[in-house]
Amino acid sequence: SRTEYGHWEMDTVVGSRGNSKACLLVLTERKTRYELIFKIKDRTQLSVKKAPDRYERKIGYRRFKNTFLTITCDNGVEFINQDLIETSQNGKHKRTILYYAHPYSSFERGSNENNNKLIRRWLPKGKNLEKVTETEVQFIQEWINGYPREMFGWESSAAMLSFEHCGRGRIEA
Repeated sequence: SRTEYGHWEMDTVVGSRGNSKACLLVLTERKTRYELIFKIKDRTQLSVKKAPDRYERKIGYRRFKNTFLTITCDNGVEFINQDLIETSQNGKHKRTILYYAHPYSSFERGSNENNNKLIRRWLPKGKNLEKVTETEVQFIQEWINGYPREMFGWESSAAMLSFEHCGRGRIEA
């Protein structure tokens, strides 16, 4: 029902198959459609774990846990080890709950799939993501989060996030 903030959808966006292993780990918050994009070196379980670990170190365990109540992903091999993603980077605490969409049911992560289309405006299929800089990834993330959306009365995801938190400081972009 998208009434509560903190439920995310996750996927990877790949570039040119065979030429580059680099890809993007993309998380979309279901209520606000706020997007987080991380460039990772490959689609392995370890690389997928490292991105949320870095983000947790940046914002702290408590804020991470309050921001990422749940994450829903597909059944890709990069997401198979549920404990890697659910467990805090210090290895001691559970930081989120991971759910899997049904096979061949990308509509169960529709917000994420729609935002992936926005990424493709800047990084078309076949583009070598090895050559994409962190600055470019940050620009795309900010562009998506600043994109006006009819469903929000032409407000952006960034504005919806601000309305949602009203100074509670749950997320740091």
